[in-house]
Amino acid sequence: MATKVMVSFPEEFLAEVDRVAQKEHRSRSELVREALRLYIGLRQGQAGVRPGVRQPAAMQNADARQMHEGPDGAYQTLAEQDRRIAREFRRRLAQVAPVRDLRIFGSRARGDAAPESDLDLFIELDQATPELRKRISEIAWEVGFERDRVISTVVATRDDLEQGAMGANPLILKIEREGIRP
Repeated sequence: MATKVMVSFPEEFLAEVDRVAQKEHRSRSELVREALRLYIGLRQGQAGVRPGVRQPAAMQNADARQMHEGPDGAYQTLAEQDRRIAREFRRRLAQVAPVRDLRIFGSRARGDAAPESDLDLFIELDQATPELRKRISEIAWEVGFERDRVISTVVATRDDLEQGAMGANPLILKIEREGIRP
């Protein structure tokens, strides 16, 4: 259960909070919660965050994460393990179909994943037959099983994106904003 808390900020600071929240595609509350999680984690030496306070993904295994500027200018973190898993998935997929684009998106790309979060992958192909889509699901299961990670895929073709309704799908717009190429 969440409890509302009233906090006052100088107007200039609140404007900066709103600017950063918008740039990172977060709500003001999400940004403030993450900032407090980071602060608590740092104050406690990145270990043993207080009960009831989930350690942010950015603090989990921080030395295995890479911080980089995303396509929209917001800084993002991505665990090297997730990058390796996505590369292995792409390598195996390339053996059955040419891959136009592959991006990691969702909580793992944003850096706010829980340990049990899935690895969301966007895959753009030239063509996507039902048989190929089935094979993609099989490859995702195989790689995920080997690496102890559930892999969820979104598959689209260039035609889907340019001429179909998929190009206007809010999920695709979000992938374009936050997606990270491994």
